[in-house]
Amino acid sequence: MHKSHEHRLFYAPEYALHISRKGKPCQICMGTKENSLELYYLCVKCDMKFHFECLEIPVSLFKKSYHIHPLVCKILLGEEDSLEYCGVCETMVRARAPAYTCEKCDFLGHIECILREEKPSPLYLKDLYVCT
Repeated sequence: MHKSHEHRLFYAPEYALHISRKGKPCQICMGTKENSLELYYLCVKCDMKFHFECLEIPVSLFKKSYHIHPLVCKILLGEEDSLEYCGVCETMVRARAPAYTCEKCDFLGHIECILREEKPSPLYLKDLYVCT
């Protein structure tokens, strides 16, 4: 989920958009961007699209529950047939898609997986509230 919309958003490059969504504007800027990277996120439930740039996704972040190092948002520059997998959901990450990567190791994660609301594990809570 993103703060601008109540449902989960999914990445879809311009060529993958269904014809019925092609004519619809971005729900944040209400327009089309000629200089856009043509990267969109879709709400399947509402049949709405959002420009990647309009979502203002953080360039870098640190989420202890997903990875031990800081993560940086980048567009993957792999070949279409290259296989990369998300370290959170363990499903394939598309080539030429924006994703969070680790500059210190080989970790990679879908933006939607990394930005999902964190739920601390019981072990993490135990470390915070241990009585001595």
